[in-house]
Amino acid sequence: MWIWGSRDLLRLEAGLLLHGNDMDITINPFEAGLEKFVNFDKDDYLAGPALRKIRSDGPDKKLLGLYVNGNRAARPGYALTHENVQVGHITSGTYSPTLDRNIALGYVRTDHIDNNKSLKCDIRGQLTDVEVTELPFYTRNN
Repeated sequence: MWIWGSRDLLRLEAGLLLHGNDMDITINPFEAGLEKFVNFDKDDYLAGPALRKIRSDGPDKKLLGLYVNGNRAARPGYALTHENVQVGHITSGTYSPTLDRNIALGYVRTDHIDNNKSLKCDIRGQLTDVEVTELPFYTRNN
């Protein structure tokens, strides 16, 4: 494992996002689970009206923690499907030796989050069951 590989594994186990993978300029704080960092008490910032609208309407997709069954790790860009329809994609994924299982972060359309028990990930042409879990995957206390 490269030096930066362990850093990436630790940040993923902690549920921390990586800019460029898990978020970028196209992702809003509500989709990424970062809404607690938005100050709605101020009115004088450029994104204020747009963020208020997203808060009232709800985001189109949400970032979720995922356990990926099987022995292959899900990688960025892999499709997440429900009943053979793509409903999202993986942004980060790896094997966690601490948890002894594959973990991933991925965006799923909010209209399919209630159906999360039947999500699958297309890993190199093989549909693999995925379970939604709370973030972080691991803390020192568990």
